[in-house]
Amino acid sequence: MTDELERQLLEALRAQAEREERLAAVLINLEKRLAANDQTTVTIEQAMEILGCGRSKVFDLIKGGQLRKVKVGLHSHVTMDSIHSLQGVVPRRRST
Repeated sequence: MTDELERQLLEALRAQAEREERLAAVLINLEKRLAANDQTTVTIEQAMEILGCGRSKVFDLIKGGQLRKVKVGLHSHVTMDSIHSLQGVVPRRRST
């Protein structure tokens, strides 16, 4: 194999590895979002991941009334309904 061909192959393999890493990150994020959709509330950290923003922004949204915070024991959680409303998503009806 020539040096040029080896170099091209190495570049192609690196590019493929980068694409696979990005795809894996997207899949992990999607799995987290799907898991969160099955919950009534999520932690502040989960809300940050779902909304793609930082802790300060989540608390700004809570303070502004765009997200609803509830206490679960000693911990603050955000309701999924308020996250869905902020995202413009119609929440699913839960079967009883």
